[in-house]
Amino acid sequence: MLLTRSACYGLIAAKHLAEHAGEGSFSAHDLAECYGLPHEALAKVLQRLSTAGVFMSHHGIKGGYTLARDPRYISVFDVIKASEGPRRSGIHGERWRHLESVPGYHQLLMVHQAVADMLRELTIEDCYNLCS
Repeated sequence: MLLTRSACYGLIAAKHLAEHAGEGSFSAHDLAECYGLPHEALAKVLQRLSTAGVFMSHHGIKGGYTLARDPRYISVFDVIKASEGPRRSGIHGERWRHLESVPGYHQLLMVHQAVADMLRELTIEDCYNLCS
């Protein structure tokens, strides 16, 4: 599992929203300015996270985004997956079946699964606590 730029943007936004829970919503512009991120790219990621039910989108003058649920119940895996949008099949998809005969493929698949499992257990709250 590669950590894409979109996934990094999503994790930054999720950590920010967890740190500032109760302070209202934050727009894509607010977050982009705060972290020096490209507004359009971040806005797309925030929309994906909202569509996936990780963030809530609030419309209007004071609109923006908040976490859809307590950061204890949002996994890092959820944020990464939603941030990337429509997924490619990865190394275990139908398109890659011919790689099963390549030496090391099954070991790589096991590592991929172990990393995914660890990211499912790690929450946004854990990230906030680690970095505070």
